[in-house]
Amino acid sequence: MQDKEKRRLIIVSNRLPIIIEKSIEGGYKIGHASGGLVTAMTPILKRDGGVWIGWTGNFLEENINIEELLEQEMKDLNYRYRSVDINLNDYELYYKGFSNEVLWPLFHNMSIYCDFEENYYKAFKKANQKFALTIMDELIENDFIWIHDYHLINTGKELREKGVKNTIAFFLHIPFPPAETFNRIPWRLEIMNAMLSYDLIGFQTKLDKKNFLEVVASLIEDAVIDQTEERIATITIQEGGA
Repeated sequence: MQDKEKRRLIIVSNRLPIIIEKSIEGGYKIGHASGGLVTAMTPILKRDGGVWIGWTGNFLEENINIEELLEQEMKDLNYRYRSVDINLNDYELYYKGFSNEVLWPLFHNMSIYCDFEENYYKAFKKANQKFALTIMDELIENDFIWIHDYHLINTGKELREKGVKNTIAFFLHIPFPPAETFNRIPWRLEIMNAMLSYDLIGFQTKLDKKNFLEVVASLIEDAVIDQTEERIATITIQEGGA
């Protein structure tokens, strides 16, 4: 971990906002991805600087120097890209497996379509650990870490377990299900404790927030939930809680 005083924004998402593709000349070049997160975050990084961390794609097996390509792309930028090294097999299990065959249908209240495969969850934890280690390698003491979406729910917990004290926020870009749906997942307590490791969680709607707090109440026996302010919920796990 680096040790400087400047406060930066660290954006963390499943994929970097770039696309690596073969050029006509036979080499590789970097293009720019689109989407709401890219549109929202890029202007902030351009203005204030920081780091965007994510997966670049399946290029480890092709012997491409990802870091060299990224350095060329970053020459005229006020911020940095940092790639997370995940091989294709692990990515398939983490992304197509646990993220999209478990969390996506579960969070959309369609648990009937979930495939609660143990190997999927193992790969999910492994990938989130790799994201956490990459973040720590870039981290400066006062950086604000903003992690995005369901693929990386466990990353904040991995950072806390490794001693990171920085402020960590999380935004969920899909719905959050009611308690009777969420609690069907075998790893419900682990996932909920992972979500509670964040200083701030953002949801799309008030219903998502309501569902989340109901799940907390159903799983964490000694949780104290304070909803005295309209848009803020504070959760305190008292000593001796689950």
